[in-house]
Amino acid sequence: MENFTQKPGETAREYAQRYLLYQIINLNFEPGQKISDVEISKELNISRTPVREAILSLTNGQLIESYPQRGIFVSLINSEIVEQVCTMRKMIEGPLAEMSCALVTQSNLDNLYDTITLQKDYASGGPRENFEKFLSLDIAFHKEFYDICGMSFIYDTMQNVMPHFDRQRKLSYHIAISDRVINEHLAICRALENKDPAAAGRAMVEHISTALVDQGILKKKFPDYFL
Repeated sequence: MENFTQKPGETAREYAQRYLLYQIINLNFEPGQKISDVEISKELNISRTPVREAILSLTNGQLIESYPQRGIFVSLINSEIVEQVCTMRKMIEGPLAEMSCALVTQSNLDNLYDTITLQKDYASGGPRENFEKFLSLDIAFHKEFYDICGMSFIYDTMQNVMPHFDRQRKLSYHIAISDRVINEHLAICRALENKDPAAAGRAMVEHISTALVDQGILKKKFPDYFL
């Protein structure tokens, strides 16, 4: 688990929100779990006000639910939201993969292959099995395509909804899909190397689409986590 400290220039509210997002996405705060603003403020050594502000922000983002007299709870994974984010990602990242074929540099390819090499280490059954690191590498792999195409604003905007998708993505590693993810990433990279836009876009869309197949399996295995 990441050792949390406040970054230079980061406000207390931003610090609290980063902490909460990390815990929620990585399922350290499980779907449906009750959380305490008092305990979080003690954990981070900040006052309760910025913690409450961060909780309100994540409540607006449907990641946290707050009920009078009952308390504060991590939202269950909303299948419909995950499906919508999946659709959005396919519409954006498929074309990005196609565009990347004309823009990719050797440095970009090196970054992508280095990410895959590290993923093999952190994959299920790998020598350094660690699903939190595998998720961060998965995110980095996809971010590379936004960087290649100069779409950083779109990437930053997507982060408002990605936590819903990332929670399911993190959970899916527990059903041993990491080898499949690596193979799909390799297929995308091969299409880039071959300068084949149609193959790259198709490989990216097929890769993202597997989340919907995984969802059905995960709902059966972790029924209490889903709405």
